[in-house]
Amino acid sequence: MKKQLPIILLGITLVVVIVLSCYKDPSKILAWPEGVTALAVLLTLFFIAWQAILMRQSVFASDEASKRELRAYLTVVIGTALFQERRDEDKGGDLKFGSDPLLVNTGQTPARNITFKTRAAIMPIPLPQGINLPDAPDEGTGGSILGPQQNANMTAAVDGFCADKDVDSIKYAKGDNGLAPAKRIP
Repeated sequence: MKKQLPIILLGITLVVVIVLSCYKDPSKILAWPEGVTALAVLLTLFFIAWQAILMRQSVFASDEASKRELRAYLTVVIGTALFQERRDEDKGGDLKFGSDPLLVNTGQTPARNITFKTRAAIMPIPLPQGINLPDAPDEGTGGSILGPQQNANMTAAVDGFCADKDVDSIKYAKGDNGLAPAKRIP
């Protein structure tokens, strides 16, 4: 109702002007040229005012949208994983299960003072409600900056090794356990 109030007031003003112009001589309201011209001018002014009001509402809506758009939006993309493999030392040594999620700033401004911790573990599938990985023993790094449309790798490896017979079921999440990366962005 508040948005329509200016249009309603313009309509009432138009009716009042027409009624007052008919007060002295009702035959002149549609008489040529004074009455028709005056009526055309009033209707034109009414529609110009109506368009101005709609334009003003559009500008306010655009302003609000731009305020929401001009900020940093951080998202986490699953990324890649490294699977456990026992290898000889000459081939680089053993590999542990690990995850490599990406932290992406999808916003239009830099994200400032970012800190995060990553951990990976072999967890039950599906994860029980309220389960959390233990805190990482190290403190989060100091606040860093992530530019607009930029990303940062967050790498975590599982502590220790799994039994070799369980690797394929964990790798494809076919059994009771799977690789679960966790992150904390305070």
